[in-house]
Amino acid sequence: MKIAAKDINNFVKSPAPNARVILLYGPERGLLAERLDIIGKQICPDLNDPFNVTKLDASQIIEDPARLSDEAQSISMMGGNRLIIIRDAGNTLTSALKEYLKNPSAENLVLIEGGDLDARSSLRLCCEKDKNAAAIPCYMESERDIAGTIRTKLNEYGLKPDNDCVTYLAGNLTGNRNFMYAELEKIALYVGAFDEKFAAPYALSFDEVRTIVSDGGNTDFDDLIFALGDGRREDALKAFDRLTAEGVVTIAIQRALQRHFRRLLITKERVMAGEQLFVAAKQLKPPPFFKVQDQFFRQVQNWSKPRLVQAIQRLNDIEAKCKTTGYQDMTLTAQTILALAR
Repeated sequence: MKIAAKDINNFVKSPAPNARVILLYGPERGLLAERLDIIGKQICPDLNDPFNVTKLDASQIIEDPARLSDEAQSISMMGGNRLIIIRDAGNTLTSALKEYLKNPSAENLVLIEGGDLDARSSLRLCCEKDKNAAAIPCYMESERDIAGTIRTKLNEYGLKPDNDCVTYLAGNLTGNRNFMYAELEKIALYVGAFDEKFAAPYALSFDEVRTIVSDGGNTDFDDLIFALGDGRREDALKAFDRLTAEGVVTIAIQRALQRHFRRLLITKERVMAGEQLFVAAKQLKPPPFFKVQDQFFRQVQNWSKPRLVQAIQRLNDIEAKCKTTGYQDMTLTAQTILALAR
């Protein structure tokens, strides 16, 4: 079965009983790992349990196709249902999976960790079409969904962020979920959320968050954004390479650039309407950080409104192209950075 985006979170929390095989796939590996963990622990709370959890590489099943059925149909020596996790799966697993789905276990669950499978993938199509299987895409969430996750996580630490905090974090801690959680934990540590005398709820301010995260959380994003806006092509490409090397997905980079140019355009339109540049920029939510404020002002002055509109449209177009065509997203994003940084 194919799980619609709006239903994914509910499905992960409570999978359909007939889904005896669940495929998780997509470029957001941190989100994939989180969802696999949530689903898996509903079968076995300890995913390292040697009796009730079996972890296999897809290559092991490809070499011995009968092993999938053998593992999935076996009864636990310690009682309870078993979990079979298959890693690094691609289309070469499809044949063995189709055979297993003819008679899947009614008790044990097979979780498959796939790669970034496109719409033509035989493995993905198999799980989308079979009534006893499900396919869950793991793409970067919208900024709104990320904001909800951030607010929930900070609340768990006893922190009450204001709206500017959440907006800023959602716009900057994107593309790598594990990194995002590490940064949120760093914020909690900084304000003393783990101290015995910590008094919750703690009102978390934007200034505190920007100071903490600026120590490294979004440095490469800022380097890329402002190098591109200033026309420094070599510096922009170096920052892009650093972000991708850190595991940040290209859609997150594209959205960060979209967000920056939208902020430039909003400020430009306000200045054209007669507002002072400093006043216009301060109305942004959140306003430009003081360390990059002068660069932001300079780019508002240097970029014309038509050029900003064209840049936003081009970035929107490449995001859509990367999602729908399977085009080499890193190449396309790098080419776009070079084209815009002129």
